[in-house]
Amino acid sequence: MKPRKLNSGEGFLPVLFVGPGLFFYTLLTLIPLVLTFGASLTEWEGFRFSDMEFIGLGNYMELVQDEIFIKSLINNIYLIFVCAVFAVLLGFILAVMLEFGLPFSRFIRGVYFIPSVMSMIVIGIIFTLIFSPDLGLINPFLKAIGLEKFAGVWLGDPEKALNIVAAAEVWRTFGFNMFLFIAGLKNVQNEQLESAILDGAGKLKTIWHIVIPSIRNTFIVVSSLAIINALKLFDFIYVMTFGGPNNATQVMTTYLYFQGFSWNNVGYSSAIGIMLVLIIFIFSVAYLKISGGFRSED
Repeated sequence: MKPRKLNSGEGFLPVLFVGPGLFFYTLLTLIPLVLTFGASLTEWEGFRFSDMEFIGLGNYMELVQDEIFIKSLINNIYLIFVCAVFAVLLGFILAVMLEFGLPFSRFIRGVYFIPSVMSMIVIGIIFTLIFSPDLGLINPFLKAIGLEKFAGVWLGDPEKALNIVAAAEVWRTFGFNMFLFIAGLKNVQNEQLESAILDGAGKLKTIWHIVIPSIRNTFIVVSSLAIINALKLFDFIYVMTFGGPNNATQVMTTYLYFQGFSWNNVGYSSAIGIMLVLIIFIFSVAYLKISGGFRSED
């Protein structure tokens, strides 16, 4: 059977639908990305275009020797690991519990989802107050139960600050992950679950052999978002620690901000931004390759 030829009006219809989105994507994403890459090849303070000095890959050569940038990259990788493991697993476990009979599930869903819709600035302020050595809740609680020796400065301790930041990100995102998993669990066939129960499979085996394979694509989406969010963290790190103490919580986004807006090294901060985009792309592609990409869940 010969394929039907499209009329001129029918050929224009897809363009009509795709065109606006493509226009704004080009205007707001592609063009700024190209301009940022161009700025990364210069030494520029960001005030006058006439002061731009082309230095080629000089900023990138300096990045690989910059100890603070290397430290910020390591911190980002640590946050990726923590968020991709704890926030994703916690969201999945809670989704399974809520979807399969946990009492008061509707109330609990609302409570767990609240952090996901809160401002990251507010979250940063909340955690700063909680861990404040003078005004916070942690030190007085430890003193009240006789564990005063464990009290400390918390966010002022280089060995603890990054873990607190990671805990804040897990707390912020696990509720959103939970809702994505709940949506994915709707695709699990009841017939499969009933067959597993009749065959005598326990809950853990049912989850491992039926539930998880059925929501494989959901796992890929949630994990990818966790990785990207961990690389984009800025707001509450800036509020909680300002990248300190001693760069212990410095990440690429905060270092980019300080270079560009505090120290007027726009060319260098642009190079950090391009590296961040490149790293997000590499992590995303690598994860999709390792996981095998999206497959039909039918």
